[in-house]
Amino acid sequence: MPPVETSGVAPAKTDVIGANSLTRAKSRILVNVSSNWAGFIANGVLAFVITPLLVHGLGAIGYGIWSLIGQVTGYMGLLDFGIQIAISRYIAHHHALGEKKEISQVVSSTMAFFAVPTAIISAVGLALAILFPRLFTIPPEMVSDVRISIILVTASVVVTFLRALFGSCLAAISRYDLLSVRNISWAALRALLLWIFISRGYGLVAVAVINLVVQAVNAWIGYYLVKTQMPWLEIGPKLIDRGVLKKVLHFTYYAFLLSIAKRMKLWTDGLVIGFVLGPIAVTYYMIGSLIADQLRTAMESVASLYAPLAAQMNALNQRDSMRNLFLSGSRVGYMMVLAGAIGVAILREPFLRLWMGQDFARESAQIMVLLTFAVVINALSLTCGQILYGMSKHKVNAWLSVAEAGSNLVLSIVLIHRMGAVGVAWGTVIPAIIFQAIALPIYTMKLLDVSPVTYYWNVILRPTLASVPYGILLWVFVRQGLVQGWLSMTLVVLLGLLVFAAMAWTISLEPQERQFAMKMLRPAKTSA
Repeated sequence: MPPVETSGVAPAKTDVIGANSLTRAKSRILVNVSSNWAGFIANGVLAFVITPLLVHGLGAIGYGIWSLIGQVTGYMGLLDFGIQIAISRYIAHHHALGEKKEISQVVSSTMAFFAVPTAIISAVGLALAILFPRLFTIPPEMVSDVRISIILVTASVVVTFLRALFGSCLAAISRYDLLSVRNISWAALRALLLWIFISRGYGLVAVAVINLVVQAVNAWIGYYLVKTQMPWLEIGPKLIDRGVLKKVLHFTYYAFLLSIAKRMKLWTDGLVIGFVLGPIAVTYYMIGSLIADQLRTAMESVASLYAPLAAQMNALNQRDSMRNLFLSGSRVGYMMVLAGAIGVAILREPFLRLWMGQDFARESAQIMVLLTFAVVINALSLTCGQILYGMSKHKVNAWLSVAEAGSNLVLSIVLIHRMGAVGVAWGTVIPAIIFQAIALPIYTMKLLDVSPVTYYWNVILRPTLASVPYGILLWVFVRQGLVQGWLSMTLVVLLGLLVFAAMAWTISLEPQERQFAMKMLRPAKTSA
């Protein structure tokens, strides 16, 4: 959490636009971080509860097929051409400059453009419904349900575009608390419906229907929240502007490459495993990746604040603030996922055994550790990417990400034949070290005039040193056989996190960051 000056900030109003919007955004950092963490915790708990229900309700084959459908149709999301981040960047830019009409033009022009990918996605979805059973090993009795599910998921992807559009509007004005309310509502409704229907024996089609309905509700909630915060926002054909759309699409060229690379890195693994090893192996791999995905989501929930802030700082030419945001944000992200990764590495087998059963503890543990380590590496690049988005300097990041994704795919294909699904995990880790831990941070340091020694000492070494007592404590408890059930594991983790927090506060944080944290916490304590 980067330290920013908040003294003298008036209480935030619903409609704050112009240069004051950056002041308001800075004053809301603690609220935004807290609300994003609340959303992450809620989603994590719901995923933790629902995943065993889905795995056992759909069966290992059914869950593997559902994961494959999600990964294949997930590539349809590429057809937003990276516009989501462009919307957030340009709305934040215009918001800082007080340009209401331009914001309405960005939203209206983007919605009009979405007609193109909608038509393409609809055609691709129909073709995929026909071809999917021929590409993967699908039991004959499930072919019909698989095809219907693909069509329903295709419709969900289209609705997701609108959901993402309104979510980007809220992110641009730093209302992550409202985003969290929307996302928690969506996740809770989805979990409730899945529990009701899966426990009653419904299968793939029911899961796909629930997904579509909940996405539609989520999009409507997003629109309602945007209108409450920007009542002056107009959406209509008269506000569609080719010049505005051209500007947005120019920005999205490299954002589109980044989107392709991200999906290749996250979703190609399951496809490679599905082709070579079959749906059951996909299930074991997906369970191994779930904790890593939750950690990545937690990290992204914090780092997502940085792009709108950087865009406003860039618009107002506040370079020192951007440099401070880069260093502090990178350290917070790395420190946050490091705590989770150490816990995963030490508690992997007892956790999986308690959560999913002995088979998953045997088959998924090593995968879980490797993919979690990849998320720790990703923490170093994520803040870089958000800062570069805000500066409109994401071209190099795009090409580095494409190179990483290509290397990931090639290594996964080679190593799966030698090491099985674990080889696919290694295919993710090795390129991440090269591109995310070294290449992208060095490029960002060069742009912001930050010394590599300053960066690596403050961002990596100090948090790593702070984590040593925490790791030793967990290891001793496991070695002594004190982790036998959920209660003992929870107590051990909480004790370890307290030790880690104390060490991180003392060693990892700068004095001004501690002062900032105390200043931000005092009003909350007083109001309580």
